[in-house]
Amino acid sequence: MSYARLRNRTAALTVIVFLLAACSTDHVEDLRQYVAQVKAKHKGPIEALPKIEPFVPYAYQANDRRDPFGPASAKIIQGASSAPVIQLDSARRKEPLEGFPLDALKMTGTLERGGERWAIIKASDGNVYWAKRGNYIGQSNGKITQITDTKTELIEVVPDGMGGWQENPTSLVMAE
Repeated sequence: MSYARLRNRTAALTVIVFLLAACSTDHVEDLRQYVAQVKAKHKGPIEALPKIEPFVPYAYQANDRRDPFGPASAKIIQGASSAPVIQLDSARRKEPLEGFPLDALKMTGTLERGGERWAIIKASDGNVYWAKRGNYIGQSNGKITQITDTKTELIEVVPDGMGGWQENPTSLVMAE
């Protein structure tokens, strides 16, 4: 065996002996004293858990009332309004301003051309559009009914909450 190999083995053996010697001593005496102090402290009584009341289910007694979570009956829908039933034209081609919600559109002016008044509307995409009476605008089937110098009035068709549609008048006011 060479001298270098013997020296390496001796060094490794020495390190192992020192590590084993370090592990054999007890350095946790302060921890044992702390645990003994905690155990020696006075133990108070444990508080009782709060009383849990049992759940009592409630049975809904509708009697002659309608179920609030079920669909509305035909009787209620017929009696809800005497307004004519609104039908949407799903075959109609969408116009450019129908791609924007109303709050993303700003009326910036008006002009008259050929005896007809047009509203100048700026959309959120930065483009400027012209719209006249009868054009559709907004995402709720809004149809322009009147254009004045200060506002564009329209009628939107929105769900009525009972499976039908209702008309909702609104307007775009001239941006300042």
